[in-house]
Amino acid sequence: MKTLNDFVGKVILLLFMSISLQSLMISHVRGQQREILIEGFEASGALQTSGKVEVVKGADVATEGTHALKMEPDSRVRISIPPKAIKSVGWLKIDTFGVHPVIAWLEINLSGSPGKTKPSHPFRKVGYIKPGKDTLALPLGLVAKEYTGPWPDRPYRLELRNTSHEPIVIDNVRLAPPLAPPKGVVLLDFGPSNQAVWPGFEPAGTMGKGITWSGNHRIYCYSSGYPDPLQGDIAGRALGYKQRENAFIQSQADKAIAWIWMTHYSYGFSPAVEYEAKVNNRVMLRGKLSPAQMLSNQGLLLGKDQPWTADWLEKSFIPKIVSTVEVNLKKGNNALELMNCQIAAMIISPAKHKRATLNYIRNIKQDLSRYYRQFVLADQSRPHCDLSPNEDETKSGFIVLSPPRNEWFSRTYKPAPEHRTKQIDAIAASGSAATIAFAVVPCKKARLIRAYINNLVAPSKGIIPRGNIKIYSLNTMPVVRDGLVYYQPYILGQDFRDVPAGEICWFALRIIVPQRTRTGDYRGKINISTVTRSAQLSVNLRVVHLEGEKGRKGITERVVGLISTGNCREVYHSLSYLIPQMQRYRIRQNILTYLVNAGINAPALAGPALEWRKLKIIRSSLFDGLQVYPRLKNPGKTLIRLDYAFEVLEGREISAGTSRYRNIAWDLVKASQELVHRGRIKDYALYCGNPYRRERIQRIISRVEAVHRANGKAAMGIYASYINSMSAAERTKLFASLDTLLCLPNHRSIATIASRFKKGHANKTFAVLLSYPDVYSAGFYSWAIGADGVYLERIFAYYPLFNAFRFSPMSLLLPDQSGRFMPTLSLLNLQRAIDDYDLARRCEHLVNIAKQHNIDTTELQKILDEIRIITGKTVPGFVADKLRSDAVLPSQLEKWRESMIKAAGEISKKLSK
Repeated sequence: MKTLNDFVGKVILLLFMSISLQSLMISHVRGQQREILIEGFEASGALQTSGKVEVVKGADVATEGTHALKMEPDSRVRISIPPKAIKSVGWLKIDTFGVHPVIAWLEINLSGSPGKTKPSHPFRKVGYIKPGKDTLALPLGLVAKEYTGPWPDRPYRLELRNTSHEPIVIDNVRLAPPLAPPKGVVLLDFGPSNQAVWPGFEPAGTMGKGITWSGNHRIYCYSSGYPDPLQGDIAGRALGYKQRENAFIQSQADKAIAWIWMTHYSYGFSPAVEYEAKVNNRVMLRGKLSPAQMLSNQGLLLGKDQPWTADWLEKSFIPKIVSTVEVNLKKGNNALELMNCQIAAMIISPAKHKRATLNYIRNIKQDLSRYYRQFVLADQSRPHCDLSPNEDETKSGFIVLSPPRNEWFSRTYKPAPEHRTKQIDAIAASGSAATIAFAVVPCKKARLIRAYINNLVAPSKGIIPRGNIKIYSLNTMPVVRDGLVYYQPYILGQDFRDVPAGEICWFALRIIVPQRTRTGDYRGKINISTVTRSAQLSVNLRVVHLEGEKGRKGITERVVGLISTGNCREVYHSLSYLIPQMQRYRIRQNILTYLVNAGINAPALAGPALEWRKLKIIRSSLFDGLQVYPRLKNPGKTLIRLDYAFEVLEGREISAGTSRYRNIAWDLVKASQELVHRGRIKDYALYCGNPYRRERIQRIISRVEAVHRANGKAAMGIYASYINSMSAAERTKLFASLDTLLCLPNHRSIATIASRFKKGHANKTFAVLLSYPDVYSAGFYSWAIGADGVYLERIFAYYPLFNAFRFSPMSLLLPDQSGRFMPTLSLLNLQRAIDDYDLARRCEHLVNIAKQHNIDTTELQKILDEIRIITGKTVPGFVADKLRSDAVLPSQLEKWRESMIKAAGEISKKLSK
């Protein structure tokens, strides 16, 4: 009987404990605060709307009360959030009903910014609504950044807009507090001061109440650009190769558990070759990739040829860059040893609350999954042709299109019936080149699509040989924007593989016209084929032969240069340390040779390096760059980079103006001159850096002055607006010290700056400095403002090359798994810009020759003047979404090309008589 009583007692005790635990878990799940209803659409009279909206009734659409709001496409509703609406920043939640069986889009706009004394720019985010009932949940940390306090004491406007093509129903717009953690649990989110904090976490910066760093190294906070307010911001040492750091996790409880979100990044947020984390000398995390794995989509090519869906992101992409570890803690300090690891977030819980904390973490993961699905990677947007093929197209298997100039290579191009074509026409000057875009749409799924062409022939005039003609296929790269994955035509290839029916395939045809080509129409055919079907596209290139080439010495002397030295680390990041030195030399040689063949005539060269402690020049590496420096037929001005050496000098707090600073600068100049002499480099300048921020201007100018005093030819980069902010005396002094000025074009006064800089100093070099190769900026614009050419900052984008969240049109080349490099649309655009710059200079020279022979040049002079006038009124800001500047449209550039060539041709005819 006693045994039975004990059994019953234990059952009652277990039941009581179970009920208590369930009550505890329910309180955590529901949180300690109630949701605040902002709008339930029960009283329609107070609504502020635009477009077609209506209040509807029905249990299938209404989630609270009896009414909901139906929004037709492009309609809006404005809702006011009252002051002090919620005690802590958590979620904006909207119940939704997708009317049609497709994903709908709801744009969320919030004006102001919680926690700021002044409202900032409106916050905008697009959420995606699946068919049927759902709840759209936006973490308000995206809006409020690091702010976690009560809602501010002022109204806050929310605007919802249906940006999709289908109607949607919304209801129960509300603010929800963050999920309350179990008792005694600490939630830390590391990162910069303006990071987006996940609901319920507190911003930790570099120091949280549960962790301290060793203090042996500076700890940095980073925002990796990863679209996740929990894991997208990190803290740790400077990203590099085998960076080690020690920290201590503090626990107040006798037994505690920590869950740590760790990233494992190297330079530029690229995957680390190896990483490791230990707690109390026990390995908790370890990973290592072989060189072959690093050069695959497990490493540096992470994201290449991947599906880019929310499910793939969560299960495949994130685990390669973020790991979650569970760690048992003792009371007091727990030693945390990190190698190539950083901390994104951390939860510390007393061990007795482990089960409740695991449920809390499970809820976080569910919220993250929903967030990915609704706001990060909701849907794919692939280029598709909605045109139905006609009889001829069905027979050939292709729809061939000639897109408008302003839409060339656009990832959102929509074909129209008038874009169909059987022939493409172009015009080019002898000694120049023409680039033509066309698109092909397979009527049925194609395993392989290729295009090829033979010679272009003009009867009795001659030919343009096949070797001067290239056809590139433009393979795509993923780009994430507003929850959609777009596919940007970008990689120059030779064919397309496994193309679905109706998908748009872009081709670029580039024809280099030999100098002696006679005037005439040169014709040929492009053959477009799959394995079983083929189509033909006629090509008619009108060539205009330009006379007056004799005696034009110097007119095509222009510089297309790089600040980048083509260093192997720029593309291979930490993998470069595992590549043998001679192989690194070969890789750099291949990079620079590829670019020189594409038209770059001034690659940069690594200058003298300084040893940190004794500040002596490292002789062993001084001439390394010469082993890969290519031989140039028409060299521009080479930049010898001294900026890294000066960074070491200033890092040692050696002040400008001191004798030690001047002496070291003298040694750097002397070593650079020795390097130039040994490399037989005729035209060069010593690059001192770029003050990207105003507070760095004087630092760079001090370098320039020190180099100038040491009889060196100084060069620097600077924004045009920074030069304008100088006094006349400061500007005159700077110009006198400089041999080469690279100017970033952010002001309309750049032509005036060029003129003042070169006045009386024809041998000085003034060039436009560009981050992105743009046809207009590097072409007609650079010529019109009087620049001697352009320099590009980088060869490769700084961030991982195939990460769709960080796509950058900066890369001229991209690596592949074989170790070779693929050219990009950016490199092709640079070549197009070089063609334009040279054409404008040739026409300018032709005008001068014609005037000497009393030949009328009115028409050509008018075009050249028009370019200068329009250029003087515009600043060529680069639009990354379009891979070009919008200051002057491509259609206008094409009009200038055609009219210049025709007018120059008329002058040439008269000169030839």
